Amino acid sequence: VSLRYLVKSIRPDAAYAAWLVLPVLYNWWLHMGFYNYCLAFVPYVLLVGYWFRHAESPGMRKIPVIAGLSILIYFTHPGASVMLCITLALLAAWSFLLALVRAPAGRRWAAARSNLLSRCDELLALAPFAILLRIFLVGFMQAPPRQILPAAAHTLSWSLLRDFYQFVSFRDVGALSLRALFYLFALLLADTAVRRCATKRLDRSDGFLLVLVADLILFFLLTWFELVSVRVLLFAVVAAIAFFASVPRGKTLRGCVQLCVIALSIAMVSSLMAQYRRLNVYWKDVVSCASHLEPGRTLLYLCLEQRGLDPAHETTVRFFPMRHIGNYLAVEKRMTSMNDYEATERFMPVQYKQQLNPYTQLAGYQESDQPGLDLLAYSAKTGASIDYVVVWGATPENLQKPFGVYMIPQLFNGYDMIYKTPMGVGAVFRKKPR
Repeated sequence: VSLRYLVKSIRPDAAYAAWLVLPVLYNWWLHMGFYNYCLAFVPYVLLVGYWFRHAESPGMRKIPVIAGLSILIYFTHPGASVMLCITLALLAAWSFLLALVRAPAGRRWAAARSNLLSRCDELLALAPFAILLRIFLVGFMQAPPRQILPAAAHTLSWSLLRDFYQFVSFRDVGALSLRALFYLFALLLADTAVRRCATKRLDRSDGFLLVLVADLILFFLLTWFELVSVRVLLFAVVAAIAFFASVPRGKTLRGCVQLCVIALSIAMVSSLMAQYRRLNVYWKDVVSCASHLEPGRTLLYLCLEQRGLDPAHETTVRFFPMRHIGNYLAVEKRMTSMNDYEATERFMPVQYKQQLNPYTQLAGYQESDQPGLDLLAYSAKTGASIDYVVVWGATPENLQKPFGVYMIPQLFNGYDMIYKTPMGVGAVFRKKPR
């Protein structure tokens, strides 16, 4: 709906272009649990659409709308806030250059001054947002550096872009649908560029091509910074759709685009439903532990099979469907989760107390692996306790691995096993009374 508002702000008959986003809604970021990141696109697209629709309209009435939406974007995801700054800066710069080009030779200084003055109310509206974003960035820059990828990453990025691979959650029919969507985007981009060149006239909507190019450059350059680059791709998709909407197309072509998108979306949803049915067996097994947990206590979830028990999932499932389900148990039972990795970051609003932080006080504890986890020493070091431990994925093979050999004796020494899941690979351990 928000994308429909954006494209109709560009051309009233361009609502068909909003359909292009449907196949990428159930993307890899959603399945990884980055819900705030996904939610940030709604106010982001609304604000860009509102700005484009009212940028040439002077007055103070747009200040509360811009201020409200920008603050909402900040509180959903700061990454979207940074991309909003880039998008609005590029669109405003393009609008400024366009005003200079269109103005008569003797009136260009006056046109430039008028264009800059019309941005004052927008800058005023964005001031609270800018202050909040600066506070976040200061904390972010003080955080430990992120992992850097090897030098071959740029070649890899082109392959990922070509297949829309960063939207892929399962390597199946859905991945083929996304590859087909990429080629549809490429055809529409070429068609739009040809039609825009044929008009021989610059337009405000051409600024979205500038935004698209900038987003793609960021995608390639930021490949060195782990997950940052892949998050830029969805913003590039929004910019591309906005650019597609800048030219008129016949009813037949619009209908063909919609039919293609519907077919790809149906293929995607059918693929996801089949995969969900397979994974739901494992999710139900973990959730069955909830009735054996006591509200108000602390919970540590240890997952030994993050993609499920099917060996094929190692190659077909791109995300980790079992990694964070322990947090679901904690929320359902109103417990304190010891698995919230975001609470270890200084720039996050909710943080562990340093003296109780499980990521530092539990020796060897990491989100994806626990090579030398020392449960029994945690209470001695912190004075606090881990009341419940839920273990899942304890197959005979995993129990023979170093972690299983090291961990199981600790659990039975300091905890009582009070429940075993129906599949026999999960259990609930409760701390023994002193």
